[in-house]
Amino acid sequence: MKKTIIALVATLAILGGATAQNTSRNAGSPDESHSQRRAERIQRRATRTAEYIRYVDSLVEARSFSFIPLTMQMQPAGSLRQITNTAFELNVYPTWVDVYLPYIKGVTPPYYLTLLNYALPKVDNYQAMRTPTGWKITFSSSMFSANTYNFELDILSATGSATLTIATVMFNTVQYSGQLYRN
Repeated sequence: MKKTIIALVATLAILGGATAQNTSRNAGSPDESHSQRRAERIQRRATRTAEYIRYVDSLVEARSFSFIPLTMQMQPAGSLRQITNTAFELNVYPTWVDVYLPYIKGVTPPYYLTLLNYALPKVDNYQAMRTPTGWKITFSSSMFSANTYNFELDILSATGSATLTIATVMFNTVQYSGQLYRN
């Protein structure tokens, strides 16, 4: 019995030593596999970002997208207002533009909130220029009034976020921040 216990302890000691040697030899493996998984994640994310940039570029080039505002602010230092109504949007189509946005009118206080609700069959000077970070789209329209409204939409292609600025000589400039979507 004593010999069996000694043999069992010796076997466990040998197996324990072998396991410790295998563990020390494979100690580099988790780091290597972690580095490999990290590199694969970085590559997958870069691929997804490149695909999204191509998607945004295709929307702008096809002239078929919607801008959904999330905030608005009268410039230069008006208060920032959240827009929770998802019905507000600026839709750009190949042959026309649809504007349905809240707008702040007035040159001096008290300012008042109104809605720009126009289907514009024609806009003037529509230009889409590629920038280092995305696109800058500009156009103007009288929106059936005596004023000319100048629209400038700055788009970040990697995120799909955009900033719309509507300026006119008659009223203060209003700036919107939001997201670009497919029509």
